[in-house]
Amino acid sequence: MELRDLLTQPTAVATATGGALLQLLGVTWLDPVASVVVANIGTVFTALSISGFTIAPEVAWLPEEMLTKLTLLAAAVYVVTLLDRLSDQLKQKLNNDDS
Repeated sequence: MELRDLLTQPTAVATATGGALLQLLGVTWLDPVASVVVANIGTVFTALSISGFTIAPEVAWLPEEMLTKLTLLAAAVYVVTLLDRLSDQLKQKLNNDDS
């Protein structure tokens, strides 16, 4: 998939538009928070998994359904992050072999 295809996907356009609008409205905390969450997504996924699948079914006041949805969202971000890192490492390895 080419960069042009990636940048014209509806999800990418919606995310970029939403982020730009929030920046224009003065919501400046979103970018740093998103960066920290993505940088620590393995820990976030682990914490949500334990909370959503182990603790929430046993404790009535924890919202099990919401934690499950957040865990699945974190899992998707985690997988994309891992694939991105793998892609970067493969590109770096291929570039080093060509040199």
